[in-house]
Amino acid sequence: MKTMSLILFLVLASISNVVAATDPPCCNLGDANGDGTLKSNDLLAIDKHLLGLTCMTAEEQCQSDVDGDGMVTNNDLILIREYLLGLRDTFPRCGDLDGDGTLEWDTQTGPADDMQEYMTCIFQNKVCPNVDADNDGDYDLDDVALFRRLADGFITSFPGCACGEGACG
Repeated sequence: MKTMSLILFLVLASISNVVAATDPPCCNLGDANGDGTLKSNDLLAIDKHLLGLTCMTAEEQCQSDVDGDGMVTNNDLILIREYLLGLRDTFPRCGDLDGDGTLEWDTQTGPADDMQEYMTCIFQNKVCPNVDADNDGDYDLDDVALFRRLADGFITSFPGCACGEGACG
């Protein structure tokens, strides 16, 4: 009886966690199954991968690495869940360098916290994996321009989003 109750609880809990499909914030990041949208089945795909029940392809792993640390971890799962629940607007790999869930690159509309984090990376020679938006190996003003264009809605992707051989390192 306890086993049946546990199974029923898990089924009901999974049904209550289903959320409407939504577009990824940039570069199809978070779309673990490659169908072009973010929804609860992407969370399930990542969960199964983390538990060792399935093995994601290199492309799926890259798309699932929303924090940009080069690995699919529970942190990526949490960030995607927060995005689906409306608790964040974007991911660290999409220019959210301070990790607060919003893009803040324009000093004219308020505090530019992501811009500040970017400048800290440059001037303190910190290792910041998410700041090379043009994927040229340098942190420079070209990266700033791409992140600002993304934050302003003029672009939805940039070279640093590219997945493929070695992209997630």
